[in-house]
Amino acid sequence: MDFNHYFTNEEMESLLKNWAETYENIMALSTIGMSHEKRPIWLAAITNKATGADKDKPALWLDANIHATEISGTTVTMFAIHSLLSGYGQDPGVTRILDQSTIYIVPRINPDGAALSMAANPRYIRSGVR
Repeated sequence: MDFNHYFTNEEMESLLKNWAETYENIMALSTIGMSHEKRPIWLAAITNKATGADKDKPALWLDANIHATEISGTTVTMFAIHSLLSGYGQDPGVTRILDQSTIYIVPRINPDGAALSMAANPRYIRSGVR
């Protein structure tokens, strides 16, 4: 898996959907809403579903890319998701964490700003597009 680049909204969505399907026993994918320009804001809930519901366990929240051009945080959170998913059942620490708790990750809170900053003719804005 190559984490040496910035993920477009489409790449990120495709990976998240693929991971949710591949690791359905430990990852659920949903949206927490839509952006101003009607792009989904994705939430990955990562936990061992067999040991209890995500909402019944202690939890940690991670989010990234709140400001438009801060897209490197998305790469970090995508790496974190990948590490948790691939580490479950392989790494005793990751397995214990996901058996006992939930990690909620929103890799990109500002998909509109990320799209603008990665466009062919980028616009560099500080926050949102509104």
